[in-house]
Amino acid sequence: MMKLKSLAACTVAIALLSVFPGCQKASAPDEPAPTTAPATAPATAPATAPASAPDIMSLEVGKEVELFNGRDLTGWNVASKDWFSAAGEVGVKNGLLSLGYGSDLTGIQWAGEMLRNDYVISLEARRTKGLDFFCGLTFPVNDSHVTLILGGWGGTAVGLSNVNDMSAIENEVGTWMEFTDNKWYSVEVRVTEDHIRVFLDD
Repeated sequence: MMKLKSLAACTVAIALLSVFPGCQKASAPDEPAPTTAPATAPATAPATAPASAPDIMSLEVGKEVELFNGRDLTGWNVASKDWFSAAGEVGVKNGLLSLGYGSDLTGIQWAGEMLRNDYVISLEARRTKGLDFFCGLTFPVNDSHVTLILGGWGGTAVGLSNVNDMSAIENEVGTWMEFTDNKWYSVEVRVTEDHIRVFLDD
């Protein structure tokens, strides 16, 4: 499931929990870190968000909302061939959001508006097959966007891409770690006006 929680305007964090395509659930660490998600099979065309998708912009401070309902893709668009020419299949299986292995990637995008700071996103993700990115979570930060990368560049890169206009392996927040197939990793990303903190399995 995916949840979003709104924070007060300070260094406090809001929690957003969700299952992310390519990744199957995630949470975040205290230092900035990036993620990317893989997939398997051809992608479907993006759909308009159903009316029942949560309205994130009216979320009260301290409250959270699930962005993935565990049943279908309500509120999500599947990245089309305009984004990834040979994306994998995206679907919901046994209550989990599943992104198939793609060439080069598979992805989904929240169809509604999104908070720009003072929020927390949390999820759990796992790589079921492949050797590279299994979670790439792109999220807004003020007037820009940053991408949390898990398992990139050969399967071990962790970091935040688009920090100081550099990829996750080029800027000062990147690191390396081994990931085990079929193991769930908890991810939490806390975004405030001045900081991004990522917690991985914390």
